[in-house]
Amino acid sequence: MTTNNFNNRYVNNTVNPSLRGWLIFAQFTGTILSVIGLMTFIYYMKNISNSLSSNDTTGKSLFALILSILVYFVWRSIYTSWVIVRFAKNSTDEELCANRYIISALSLGVGGLFTPFLMTQFPNMTTTSTMKPRYFLSKIMGTCILIGSPIFAITYLLSNLFSINRISMLFDISQTSGFISVVVLVASVLFFLFGLVTTSLFHKKETLNEFENHNISPSLKVISTIWMVILTIELLVVILMAIIRLMGAFLELFKSLERNSGIFMFVIGLFNLMITFSYVMMVVYVTKRTMLGLWANDGVVVIKEYRHNTVAQKRMAAISNI
Repeated sequence: MTTNNFNNRYVNNTVNPSLRGWLIFAQFTGTILSVIGLMTFIYYMKNISNSLSSNDTTGKSLFALILSILVYFVWRSIYTSWVIVRFAKNSTDEELCANRYIISALSLGVGGLFTPFLMTQFPNMTTTSTMKPRYFLSKIMGTCILIGSPIFAITYLLSNLFSINRISMLFDISQTSGFISVVVLVASVLFFLFGLVTTSLFHKKETLNEFENHNISPSLKVISTIWMVILTIELLVVILMAIIRLMGAFLELFKSLERNSGIFMFVIGLFNLMITFSYVMMVVYVTKRTMLGLWANDGVVVIKEYRHNTVAQKRMAAISNI
């Protein structure tokens, strides 16, 4: 019998049902929080938008743009959460464990925190993905952008129509607001068409066979490469934000020293730094391995045993036994 030293989450490399349940719970929680965040933004920013002059079309267009981006990411969060929940319910323990970092990429792309952490709690062993990341992620992102682009454009237009007196002002390119509107409209149409092409190609059974047989047509290579570039940029942003988060924890610790807040606040700050450092290292590791897998020649993601995670778990177990 093989057990780990951290709460005995899995035995014989089998995923504990509670961990699978936590993964599903994290998707529902993340979706609810994203919707609450959107509603909070609308509530507070509505007053700011109303305080703007009716002639300040640039400010109102920028508000509409930010709102549209948030609505798109809420939609993406809902869709990717549905994909993860569906996969978690229908996959075997081996499939869920082997493809955990591809699933994690979907969560990281929308700023997920808990799901990547859960991925590190799966059996800490060398795994090879059973799904092709280029095919799977291109298929998912194609559908996401196909529906998300109209949602983005409609949100922008409706927000502007409620705040700008004349519709003609909305696309007046002589003004900054008009330029923003044209860019939003053109970008939405282009992404919609790209999503339509991706969906029409990657939802065919023959496409999966091409990826499995390593006989990929040039068009599929180009489309999947574009998606890999987009996802890689998103993952690089995730790493950057994690590093900024770590820098913020350092600054908070230094501020507590400067304010001479006492030993208790220093310990709290040090504990926060340790937790943040562990999280950032985990995010960087998961994201880096995922990016390497996305660009692997054989089209699979191979994750070796994360030895630092094993050491950390042993230390946590030792502390809990004191």
